Amino acid sequence: MVRIRKGYEHQRDATVERHVRHTSKNRTKKMKKGVSTRSRWEILQDILDVIEISGNRAKKTRIMKMAYLDWRNFQRHFGFLIDGGFIEEIDDPSKGTSYGLTERGKELRSKLKDLEPIVSA
Repeated sequence: MVRIRKGYEHQRDATVERHVRHTSKNRTKKMKKGVSTRSRWEILQDILDVIEISGNRAKKTRIMKMAYLDWRNFQRHFGFLIDGGFIEEIDDPSKGTSYGLTERGKELRSKLKDLEPIVSA
């Protein structure tokens, strides 16, 4: 709840408007009513999708935020993808370390897209 001092009603309106805009942003992944968690495969697909959408180059923080993951879950799933050879590390001295999909990662992404109706059910 926002507390407003007397005479500052115009600031309250602006604060409420910013809050509404912030909380009503379009999400890339809409959750079904009553469903609160994603499967492991949906999370892996989201990570691969973020990298693909970012031009096959994305930093860890961008991937984590766009896939809506906390750090612990991100590390677990991202580590699996790195260890399996689905994602490769791209070292660039000017832009820092970013990550891209390998051919194996692109294949996994396309297979998960095909299985999406079955996995999401």
